[in-house]
Amino acid sequence: MKKYIISALAFLCLLGGGVTMTSCSDVDGVKDVDLPRVLMPYDLTAVADQMEPAITVSWEGTSNAQYYVIEAFLDDPDFEGTPVASAEVHGTEYTFTDLLGETMYNIRVKGVAENKEDSHWAIINRATAPEQILSIPYIGIEETAILITWPTRKEVNAYKVLQNGRVIQSGEISSNEAASGRKYITGLEGGTTYTFEVYLDEKRRGYIDETTEIGAPIGCDYTIELTPSELSDQYTIQDVLDEIATQAATDGKTSYSVAVLLQPGGVYPFKKLKSDGTTDNVLIPDGMSVTFYGDKDDAPTLDIQCTQVNINGNHDVIAFQKVNLQGAKYFLNQSGACDVGKLEFTLCTISGFTGNTFIRTQGSNNPTIGSIELNKCLLSNCGGNYDIFDLRKATVGTLSIKNSTLYNCAGSKSIVQSDKVLRNFIMDGVTVYNCVKNQPTYKLGSTGEKVTITNVLFAKSADTGTNASTAAAKPVVNNTYLTSDWLLPITGATSLDVSAEDIFYNPESGNFTIRDEYKDVLNAGDPRWIK
Repeated sequence: MKKYIISALAFLCLLGGGVTMTSCSDVDGVKDVDLPRVLMPYDLTAVADQMEPAITVSWEGTSNAQYYVIEAFLDDPDFEGTPVASAEVHGTEYTFTDLLGETMYNIRVKGVAENKEDSHWAIINRATAPEQILSIPYIGIEETAILITWPTRKEVNAYKVLQNGRVIQSGEISSNEAASGRKYITGLEGGTTYTFEVYLDEKRRGYIDETTEIGAPIGCDYTIELTPSELSDQYTIQDVLDEIATQAATDGKTSYSVAVLLQPGGVYPFKKLKSDGTTDNVLIPDGMSVTFYGDKDDAPTLDIQCTQVNINGNHDVIAFQKVNLQGAKYFLNQSGACDVGKLEFTLCTISGFTGNTFIRTQGSNNPTIGSIELNKCLLSNCGGNYDIFDLRKATVGTLSIKNSTLYNCAGSKSIVQSDKVLRNFIMDGVTVYNCVKNQPTYKLGSTGEKVTITNVLFAKSADTGTNASTAAAKPVVNNTYLTSDWLLPITGATSLDVSAEDIFYNPESGNFTIRDEYKDVLNAGDPRWIK
């Protein structure tokens, strides 16, 4: 039978009705023939969006189609079921959205015209990219629980919690939870990173990593619960630390860990007394790793009533968690030799170090700090004569500022300055307002440091200077913005044509919540002001 098969074009050429052989060479002429069936669309393409589960289908149209019908079927290559999505298209392109992630869709398109038989279907298939519909609001992060959320239009019915790739919790999402787009997951451990996933049957629709709020230190060599009433001008925080150091020496320990648990809402004078009764600087005893731990909802206050805290000697960790730190001069003004593994501030409110600055290193003894980490903190009114982090004359591995707000540090010269060694400077998820005076945003030495600035919103610099930031290596800058009143250049950041006052609800009073009109387009800054 093959010898009787001829092309449609050749068949048309053989038809009567005045169609001549010369017209067969004119394709447009063929299209103008009054055929009983619409010609089939051709050259279909389907492109999967790599950021979300969507597929864009396009095709070449035909002259006798008035419009097209497009249908998508879920895992149904024979098109025998019901399409999961369909549309009438008066054009030659259509995008299917709100699809399932990592799923194969079979798609078909046909041409339609009045008083004609529909065309044959043109067929194509394509798989979607992985889907991510989950988010975790800032206020949904607790010590032993996490609130996961998703758009209510996205259907889900199950969840999983993984730790280090292993499923540790799973279950159903109720109809009420699905309708509200919220699932409150309990039974977690403080300070632990988990992966949360949601599913529709076997299809994963979202995944996100989050770390629970840090919990009270456990497993320390020594733990003391301290109340404000225990301290006085005759018995200071220095006496408490020295007593623990004496006990450690009696126990034969030269390197040991201490947890100081502070009463919620209490105010603790942080000082040492000289023999003549005047105030002296606190010294963390050599060999001691110490964590001062408070309460997020009613944070105790460590009132630095001395000029500075000294950290001479060796310390694995010096940490402040869920406390308020307030002072007048310095928090740290380190000139003595030290070797500290990590200096950590988590969920702290830090303010008042306007006499000089928050952290300064100086002198010829080369203080060494592995990392300085500021996470989920509010830091304000710091900086008088120096930078907020004035790390000159020190060797520092990493300065990391994450999920935090720095504001009203108008007296500070820069956020950070180092003329010796700072190997890594990281800012991620940070709001900066009314900071930096007469200097670049950061001013680093020439010792191969790496600068990474992501998801940062710089708003209203404290003066009209135009000094560019300096570093040995080109900074990596992503999703970072400068308001029109932040006047200091930052390579790789996007300049906005609106001021800080336009973007924030009430920056003068410390409310940096992003106004509704910018929330969908400006996903940068401290997460507490965005979500």
